[in-house]
Amino acid sequence: MHRFSPDRRVFAFLAFCWAVIVGVFGGVVRSEAAAPVVSNVRGGHALLDPLGQKIVEVWYDLVDPDSPKVRVTLEVSSDGGVSWIVPAVSLSGSGIGEVIPGNDRYIRWLAGVDWQGQKSNRVRFRVTVTDDVPPAGTMALIPAGSFQMGNSTN
Repeated sequence: MHRFSPDRRVFAFLAFCWAVIVGVFGGVVRSEAAAPVVSNVRGGHALLDPLGQKIVEVWYDLVDPDSPKVRVTLEVSSDGGVSWIVPAVSLSGSGIGEVIPGNDRYIRWLAGVDWQGQKSNRVRFRVTVTDDVPPAGTMALIPAGSFQMGNSTN
């Protein structure tokens, strides 16, 4: 009969724990994901659609080598970036929401609809990109601000 010394028991316990960890996590050491990079931001000029509404387009390039899709949001400031409270919910284009990284992504903002004729020579745009794209059908992005829930006729 073989007896374990206390030192061997500790070693055996640590080896067992390591085997469990490797078994559970597959022996993969996860590193931090590379942060998405936005560059070459351009645009911001107001255009008019056929109905006379102001449209603003913001173009940019996006690189993220370890994510097939990222989440992109746009915020608008009318005071040079002190606050970001200009409503920007009428957004479309290849560069908003769930986005595949690449060059010449764009966001089209219907400023005439959201901001209703207001003006400022201090408008700034903030494009924010995150890796946290939820699986399709699991979440809905609700923009900041007030909204009504339920049936308004009751």
